[in-house]
Amino acid sequence: MKLAAKEIQDIDEILTERGLDYIDLKYEILDHMANGIEALMVNEDLSFEEASSKELKNWEREFKPYSHFFGYAQVGPKIVIKRCVNLIKQMYLKSIIGGLLIAFGLLCFFKLIPTGLYADGVNFVTGFVYTVSTLVALYFLYLATKFQTKSTFQYFLKVNGRTHWIALFLFNPFWKWSVKFDVVNSSFLDLFWPSAIIIMNFFMIKTFFDHKKTTNYQIV
Repeated sequence: MKLAAKEIQDIDEILTERGLDYIDLKYEILDHMANGIEALMVNEDLSFEEASSKELKNWEREFKPYSHFFGYAQVGPKIVIKRCVNLIKQMYLKSIIGGLLIAFGLLCFFKLIPTGLYADGVNFVTGFVYTVSTLVALYFLYLATKFQTKSTFQYFLKVNGRTHWIALFLFNPFWKWSVKFDVVNSSFLDLFWPSAIIIMNFFMIKTFFDHKKTTNYQIV
């Protein structure tokens, strides 16, 4: 059996009342709850009200207020904070691994290639990618605070934006280097930090477009 549009709307209102106004997560949970309610109505011969009440109990733990130190002490529905924390972990893991690989690759490149050869080109490309990706990421972080549609991706960008500004300030290679990167004469750590931030910038940009996709979600 399939739930009526009015019944779907009732589930939508229940989720909103519990703080689930993040469209991507609401869409996902509503779909799971609707399937669970349909199964209960068929298998246990329950009314919609009885089935929805029973199904809701299975989700109540996920709707309780929750905080996590990796989510920068933000408080919200548990399922929202956990999704945001998971995005933060993904970002740091990918940034660290990507930063290590890029830094190691650059060091190996200049060990194998005669000193000075291609140095200016590599310095320019690295500096260009860092600068452009940083500006685009910061612009998207700003736009994310203005969106009317809420999603877990937008929540992540909003929460993580302040920390990203701090990271860019602390580890900005231009504090130490000249207008362009001096990749050839840099240490491993000097190469790692800006490389990790480049990966982080691209993660932010990807997350921005993941949020944009949520505007196509429809709850019917």
